[in-house]
Amino acid sequence: MYNGTFRKFKEKLASQNPSILESKISDHYMEDLCANIKVGDRCEVEPGEKRGVVKFVGRAQSLAPGFWVGVQYDEPLGKHDGMVKGTRYFDCPPLHGAMVRPDKVKVCIE
Repeated sequence: MYNGTFRKFKEKLASQNPSILESKISDHYMEDLCANIKVGDRCEVEPGEKRGVVKFVGRAQSLAPGFWVGVQYDEPLGKHDGMVKGTRYFDCPPLHGAMVRPDKVKVCIE
């Protein structure tokens, strides 16, 4: 058994095999799910049935590989204003923005 934190364990593992930390997620991860999601669509985000408007669809270089959907929630249920890790993906009021995976977004027909 390893004594210490998970971070120390991970650092030791990486020092022995640097490729262990390389991303296994494809740049096209969940791209197919974005086909029916368009900027301006009303949507609902799971879990919690949070409602909002799609503001961004695509790759987000400052996040993990694959495709993301930027949502402006109707209520202040988000984490940001459309800026994530120093990169602006869309504009919205503070705490109304979220970047989520496409499988969490359901486009609403209103």
